[in-house]
Amino acid sequence: MRIHRVNGKSLRDALERARALHGENALVLSHETTTFGVTVAIADAAQKVAFPAALEPEPAAPRDELARQDPGRADVARRLARAGASEAFVKELVGELERRGARGIGALDVAAELVADRVRLAPSPKVGQEPCVLAFVGPTGVGKTTTLAKLGSRLVRAGRRVALVTTDAQRAGGIEHLGAHAKLLQAPFHVARAPEELARAVAACGTVDAVLVDTAGHSPRDRELVTGLAETLARAERRTPLVRYLVLSATASRAALELAAETFQPLTPEGLVITKLDETREPLGALELALARDLPLGFLCDGQDIARDLHRPKREHVADLCLRGRLA
Repeated sequence: MRIHRVNGKSLRDALERARALHGENALVLSHETTTFGVTVAIADAAQKVAFPAALEPEPAAPRDELARQDPGRADVARRLARAGASEAFVKELVGELERRGARGIGALDVAAELVADRVRLAPSPKVGQEPCVLAFVGPTGVGKTTTLAKLGSRLVRAGRRVALVTTDAQRAGGIEHLGAHAKLLQAPFHVARAPEELARAVAACGTVDAVLVDTAGHSPRDRELVTGLAETLARAERRTPLVRYLVLSATASRAALELAAETFQPLTPEGLVITKLDETREPLGALELALARDLPLGFLCDGQDIARDLHRPKREHVADLCLRGRLA
């Protein structure tokens, strides 16, 4: 009779690991509490691992069907669900873990690699290579102006010269808001009140390293206004290439995210900016949208601090959002 020792955080955890590692036909000989949890001694025998009645595992949810056979994969499934993953996403990822033979504590590391590989990362803006014009578009209230101010602050701290331009002349306080940021950054500031003025405003910025363009927020249901914005940007691009970023809030519902992405598709955004990550623990709706639309991640925002809460996405950021529900 061969004896095995299996460690776990609790008796239930140790028994589940023992059953996953050595099958149903195993005999529990003893268990002891240690500094690190509980250790059970088991031996191969013609009977099942015995679970005390009080510790009998609860029935697994349907989404955990592929993970039930291994505690490590079950942990990954629970983490993804808590982060707002769809059932299809959980099933697909856990299925891949099973195909790769990932189990136990190693399943989490493999899952981190898998989710990090799935999402594309947008290249860094080529600031300093004339001209560099970045335009931020998206629905109302998603944080376009704040994102632009954060990027402007980062560039100035890096010794770059920036200029700010807004087309948001209708929103109450919109010009004053961005103008205040421009004053703090000691950056040129221009307002384009009509479609034909954007190209002139960008040209008036002179030889700066980057021109950051803030656009008016539009309801995703108002496709006519979004079409007008697309024409405005196209006019400006006849003179100067533009890089467009679609800005969406991580707090939005899946339906709202999908509607916004569909409505702003005519603007052909090259990257996605996800804001308000500090206001939700379910960011996977926005990340799954990026996957479905093949939109590379441009920036991540997780707070109101202009100098600190803007991040160029990295592989570990994607893994943290999927498996922790937040940036570490």
